[in-house]
Amino acid sequence: MRPGSHFGVGKKMSKKYQLPTGDGASRDRVLDKMRKCTRKVARRWLREEHELIDSILRIRYRRAQELGMVDEQYEEHGKRGCAHLMDLLTCFGQKGLSYLRVMVYIDEQMFSDILEYNEGEQAGDYRITWDHVVALSECSEPESQRSILTQCMNARLSVERLIRLVDAAKTSNQKVEANKSHEVDNQPVTT
Repeated sequence: MRPGSHFGVGKKMSKKYQLPTGDGASRDRVLDKMRKCTRKVARRWLREEHELIDSILRIRYRRAQELGMVDEQYEEHGKRGCAHLMDLLTCFGQKGLSYLRVMVYIDEQMFSDILEYNEGEQAGDYRITWDHVVALSECSEPESQRSILTQCMNARLSVERLIRLVDAAKTSNQKVEANKSHEVDNQPVTT
């Protein structure tokens, strides 16, 4: 068997899809059949990709919860177990700290809302991925997080645009905190 032959590579195209050399109408019919077949394959691939994204999202969120449970064990065994799991995530090409951050800052209601959005009609071909969730976990303020998630859903933001939005929110929150501490420092002391 030739390499790739099981994928149809190097095989002769079936007569059904070969372009006729003479009649223009025949050629157009064959091209139309090829377009329909290609569209069907593309739709299937898109559906499978969405299922894969949603599956990865569920699995990684569950891992974040499990990692958090192991990390919360105060005995030495828990800390060592967490370190081993973090090493395993590194072997998978993942960042263990992002899992812990997701566990702390993305609650089950928000995650449920994300899954509901992904499975709903309004998402269309867009999906909120694990990378979106990790970027969202960088924001520790629940109100800001909810607002950013809503913007992400409405504008169908890429991960890069979401990161910029989260960074802007963090900067804004830091300025508010700095102003609060400055106001406290400038209040007159009464005795």
